[in-house]
Amino acid sequence: MSNKPWTIQEVADWEEIKRLYSLIFAETALLDADIAGKLGFLFNLNGEHVAFLFGQVSDNHFRLECLGVLPRYQRQGIGTLCLAALKEQALDRNWDGIWLHPRGQEQYFAMNGFEEQMDEKTFQVTMVWHHPLRRHDED
Repeated sequence: MSNKPWTIQEVADWEEIKRLYSLIFAETALLDADIAGKLGFLFNLNGEHVAFLFGQVSDNHFRLECLGVLPRYQRQGIGTLCLAALKEQALDRNWDGIWLHPRGQEQYFAMNGFEEQMDEKTFQVTMVWHHPLRRHDED
């Protein structure tokens, strides 16, 4: 049994993520089309849903599309804990890594172990965290 005050759980019903999304990003709504075929996780702190993330698995990488933390929990390390929990999921699920588009948050993601890399499919600069046992550094 874990002594951590937080947990992360995969979602089957997206209604809670939609609710959190509307609280965090008040100007927009999360549509069913936005989440079709996606994998979502809820982050629980002391029994309360305080954050979520979602994306999809492609080429054995999790492509993070959205990470949201309730405003009253922002700037308290919850996003960093979510990324750490996602890395645990990557290890447990044997993914090669996690990809994301930093959207102006390059320093934040670099602080959390992500490195800039060119996405060979889109030719955009992305950031990636590599599975530590599969990492292939360039010489």
